[in-house]
Amino acid sequence: MSALERRDLLRALLALGCSPLARAGSSPEQDALAALVPAELEESARRVGERCRAAGVPADESALLAGYAGTTPADMAAFLAARVRADFAADRLLSIGPWWLAESECRVLALL
Repeated sequence: MSALERRDLLRALLALGCSPLARAGSSPEQDALAALVPAELEESARRVGERCRAAGVPADESALLAGYAGTTPADMAAFLAARVRADFAADRLLSIGPWWLAESECRVLALL
C-alpha cells in the first residue's frame, strides 16, 4: 500500500462523514459518493481515527454536527468543509502523526 497523502485522507474523511446519509438512500449520486472511498483508504482513515482518539479527540457525533441542517450528502460535505476552514482560520489544529489536522477533521476521523 502506498503512503496515505493528506489529500486522500481529506477525500476519505469527507466521504466517510457523508456515508451515513449516502447509505440511507439508493440514488446514483449516493452510490457515487460511497464509491469515492476505496477500502484501502477507509482502513487508513480508521487507523488515523485511532490516533485521534488516542490524542484525546472525542468521538462525539452530536458535537461535530451541531448546527447542521442539511439533508443530502452534498450538504454534509459542504458543512464539514466549512467547519474545517473555520478551524484552520481559528488555528484549531492538532498534530496527528505526520499531519496537522483541523479539529473537525479529527472529530470525523475519531468517529470511525
